[in-house]
Amino acid sequence: MKSKKSTMVVLILCCLLVGFVVSAQGEESVQVSCYVGDPANLRHLGDLETADIGNASSLCNNKFKDCNGQCIACYTNYEKKTVCMDSTGAEYTRELPRPIAPHKRRSVR
Repeated sequence: MKSKKSTMVVLILCCLLVGFVVSAQGEESVQVSCYVGDPANLRHLGDLETADIGNASSLCNNKFKDCNGQCIACYTNYEKKTVCMDSTGAEYTRELPRPIAPHKRRSVR
């Protein structure tokens, strides 16, 4: 009798474990860009992927030493708007600085 109960408990635990693994694999990761600097002059440090968007700023601060705890993390939401969050978790939408295009060299004759 005792072995049937323990077998049943093991079977239930295995089913739960498989369910957790499947649900964890189903989480969608989001590409996040990490920036540092004052809002008028942000500097892009790099990108990372995360399934926990609420923790993105902390991930940026942990990955890039230039952050010094002051990085903001930005991603594009389902409405195609750029959403950024600071180290306190406050979210806001913003326009990010566009990368500077390289200047074409003029030939001097």
